[in-house]
Amino acid sequence: MAKYFKYFNKINYNVNDNYFDVVTNLMNRFTLEEQFKTNVAVYYKYSIKDGETPEQLSKKFYGETERHWIILSMNNIVDPFYDWPLSNRAFIKYVENKYTTSQYADTANTNISCRVSINSSYFSFVQSSNGA
Repeated sequence: MAKYFKYFNKINYNVNDNYFDVVTNLMNRFTLEEQFKTNVAVYYKYSIKDGETPEQLSKKFYGETERHWIILSMNNIVDPFYDWPLSNRAFIKYVENKYTTSQYADTANTNISCRVSINSSYFSFVQSSNGA
């Protein structure tokens, strides 16, 4: 991660009235030109496998994990925790936590069923539990 910040601008930060320190400007932002992002020739066709992370794909395609931001930016992913596909296990846990609370739960039987499409692949999940 340290390599990521080495290209950010440095600024003088006023630590106190008599002392300034040179620090990395964490407020820097970048954008890729839209004409570049819409050019299909710059993309690889790839289906994300269960549990793969942007860092793993970066290692696979670019040879290092520090370039994961390219994959995220080119796919308009701002929040890698919620914009990136969850693993099957994490998705099921998310659905269970969200939809098995008392406001959604049936006292006799609870069935959770959903169908998700990720890159034209469909995943169906069904969980049943018997209540008391």
